[in-house]
Amino acid sequence: MAVRWLSWVWVSTRAYRLLLATYPLDMRREYGGEMAHAFTRQCGDDLRRGGARGLWRLWRSTLRDYAVTIFAEWREGMEMLGSLMYDVRYAVRQFMRRPGFTIVAVTTLAVGIGANTAIFSVLNAVVLRPLAFEDPDRIVMVWENNLERGWDRFTVSPANFVDWRERSDAFDDLAAYTGGSHTLTGDGAPTRLTVTFVSASFFPVLGVRPFLGRGFVSDENEPGRDGVVILSHGLWANRFGGDPSIIGRTILLDGNATEVVGVMPPDFAFRRQTETWRPLSFDFDVSDSRGAHYLRVLGKIKESLSLQQADVAMDALADALEQEYPNTNAGWGAVVVPLHEQIVGNVRRALAVLFGAVTMVLLIACANVANLLLSRSSSRQQELAVRAALGAGRQRLVRQLLTESVTLGLVGGVAGIVVAIAGLRVLVALNPGNLPRMEEIGVDGSVLLFAVLAAIFTGVVFGLVPAFSSSRSDIYESLKVGGGRTSGSVPGHRAKSLLVVCEVALALVLVVGSGLLIQSFRRLQAVDPGFNADNAIAMQISPPATRYPEDEHIVTFYRTLLERLQTVPGISSVGAATGLPMRGRIRFAFSVVGRPVVPGSQQPSADFRTVSPDYFRTMGIPLLRGRGFTSGDDTRAPSVVIINESLARQHFPDEEPLGQALNISSSDVPCPCEIAGVVANVRQRSLEQDSQAGYYVPAAQAVWRSMVVVARTPSDPTAVVPAMRQVVSAIDPDLAIYNVETLEDRLSQSVAQPRFNTVMLGVFAAVAMLLAMVGIYGVMSYAVSQRSNELGIRVALGARTGEIVRLVV
Repeated sequence: MAVRWLSWVWVSTRAYRLLLATYPLDMRREYGGEMAHAFTRQCGDDLRRGGARGLWRLWRSTLRDYAVTIFAEWREGMEMLGSLMYDVRYAVRQFMRRPGFTIVAVTTLAVGIGANTAIFSVLNAVVLRPLAFEDPDRIVMVWENNLERGWDRFTVSPANFVDWRERSDAFDDLAAYTGGSHTLTGDGAPTRLTVTFVSASFFPVLGVRPFLGRGFVSDENEPGRDGVVILSHGLWANRFGGDPSIIGRTILLDGNATEVVGVMPPDFAFRRQTETWRPLSFDFDVSDSRGAHYLRVLGKIKESLSLQQADVAMDALADALEQEYPNTNAGWGAVVVPLHEQIVGNVRRALAVLFGAVTMVLLIACANVANLLLSRSSSRQQELAVRAALGAGRQRLVRQLLTESVTLGLVGGVAGIVVAIAGLRVLVALNPGNLPRMEEIGVDGSVLLFAVLAAIFTGVVFGLVPAFSSSRSDIYESLKVGGGRTSGSVPGHRAKSLLVVCEVALALVLVVGSGLLIQSFRRLQAVDPGFNADNAIAMQISPPATRYPEDEHIVTFYRTLLERLQTVPGISSVGAATGLPMRGRIRFAFSVVGRPVVPGSQQPSADFRTVSPDYFRTMGIPLLRGRGFTSGDDTRAPSVVIINESLARQHFPDEEPLGQALNISSSDVPCPCEIAGVVANVRQRSLEQDSQAGYYVPAAQAVWRSMVVVARTPSDPTAVVPAMRQVVSAIDPDLAIYNVETLEDRLSQSVAQPRFNTVMLGVFAAVAMLLAMVGIYGVMSYAVSQRSNELGIRVALGARTGEIVRLVV
């Protein structure tokens, strides 16, 4: 009896679940309980009347009903799919019968969808896609700031970094890094390599492991123990042939034996220009370095803290350090910035503007194709009327027309992907140089999905107006017209006019915006940079400390180099400086001798350059007052300085600066320095930023190891590069020259970003205007064709061609 009862319960439960599965979810929730009781009662009655056989009949009947329901739903779905495929095949036949219309429509859509897909691929790779690091949302950059001086993000001093790492509890770890370069010798010609000096925690913070070998350990950040290097994957593959036995091998960097301990993965893109990584070591007393700001700091926020909490914690720590070290830290705070924001923040707005522009182009393309479909639908009124007379409802007609437009959109989307791939090559070629994550840009799955969705969206958008306009036509009037030309509906004329108005409005917005950008860019190019960039070329040299340990060795090297370069045929003048305009700059604080001394944090600062005697003549920087530097301005002569016009105007507005003296905070400059001359302003950072206060000191009195040598020629400056290489090699065959570029290229690169924005928006504006012209032509052509009888009567009554043209225009 118990077995029979349990069998009845199990069979009843299974049958009930099977029956319940055939009902929709809302009915199951509402009537599930009642059905359970009813079905259970029915099972009990059948069990009592017919035993297990009766219960089996009930279960079999339930299974049969369930199978019938599933088959009916499947059959209905297949019928709908078949009907849809019929509409698609019919649409394809319609488009093949009118190849001209199809080519124009597909080309228009391909331009709109392709431009959107190309810009989206850039936006996706640069802005939307997470960084390829472990826990990228927790990785941040930590900067110092000094709002009193207008510095919202400033590099960090070594002493403050050490205190942050020891005393901050907001991060799992902090890492510091800074850039540089060194020369690889011993294997082929000397090669200058870019290097990033990093603390041992750098790679763990990013969550990146070397492709081969290991990362750095904490002991290797100590002076004397930093003779190890990690190679980039590109350098390992190109210079060392991808040899896996490179780990443990010793190479010569600046003449020092350095052990290779690792090779980074090929997709590691942090500071993508870096070719080698070295341990960051401080060969000085770190506690005395609070005034030297040159480190960049990475951190990984603890999982339990938010970005705002970490920022507040660093503000509190900066306030504590300001109280402890008022002479160096007064006015200095700290700011926490997400790494993703730090990398893409400068280009997000420009890409958003470009994406908005291509969206307008896509809308114009939609309006254009919608106008073409409206014009085409007028010739299909009789066909649609016959379909409606045979029983097709408005919903069925709209579905057919939307199927045609979506099919057209998908074909345009496929062509748009081809356009996008070609457009990406152009975008990469036009790369302004500061566009990050360029190596990640490409057509991947997300970009293809965007293209498909854009194609479907555009198909629906440009198909809605023609579909509803055509399906709303009067059947009797359409059939009465017969095979003659139809006049079209008034709503159709209004829709075409409205679409053209929208096209022109959108195109006008792009054209006006592009015109403003072009005007701004022309004004930017007309800005005087303060130097002559014609027929001048620059190269950088860095004598290593192993062969040039003393300042006098460096001074002798550069003096010899400049003297020999001056004798090279084709070089009219040559000079050297620690840095040229339109690139990074160095700022040092200073004070005017004889004036009240202000606290260190409130001292004014200015751009600093160490230059050779002929630097101003070679660069074409005018000397306004006083004298320039001479070969006699060396360590045996009194210290001198030349200031620019901005510094003279700001700090000597009503007095003569010549003969007065400056104290410069750099320990490399012997002070006080007498002001020997005043030169014209130079835009050191970019043409968009005004000239800042700056001063220059003689290269023989403030010795810097790395210098940029610039040579001026009467003609093409690149022709003298081989001779310049030979001169350097004759002095020291193990020295490499690098960063060889003309000043014209440097000046052009400084405006690469605004030029990129102007060119891209100009192209989109031109495409939009062309599409709007095509749209207007299509509407006017259709309107004239509809008025052919009227115009023929006018011609028959004596109207001339010019009068007809004026009437239409």
